[in-house]
Amino acid sequence: MHNPVGWFEIYVSDLDRAKAFYQAVFDVTLNELNPAGGDGPEMWSFPWEDNAPGAPGAICRMDGVAPGGNSTLVYFGCEDCQVQQDRVEGAGGKVLRPKMSIGEYGFITIAMDPDGNTIGLHSMQ
Repeated sequence: MHNPVGWFEIYVSDLDRAKAFYQAVFDVTLNELNPAGGDGPEMWSFPWEDNAPGAPGAICRMDGVAPGGNSTLVYFGCEDCQVQQDRVEGAGGKVLRPKMSIGEYGFITIAMDPDGNTIGLHSMQ
């Protein structure tokens, strides 16, 4: 059995702004995956551990790929999604749906990053 999501990419228009937002909300340091100016997208990955649960991923900027207004919703696992929710607006985003119960499956918050991408926060408490 494998995790259903193997990788995610969140496309952004301003990498510096996006890095500041995601680093502030999740209290992590993003890492450059490839040198800027190459043929592919500029990518900054979230920290990950090999053979650990969850899916690795990155924020990306690529010519011709517009951010926001998409139908992809990535849920980030949190110990208590209220903690990350409380950081969203100070980091330049917007809380679209404050923390709410989803019954036996825990709690979620829906937020928007500065580029208009919708993200989910999930926790069991």
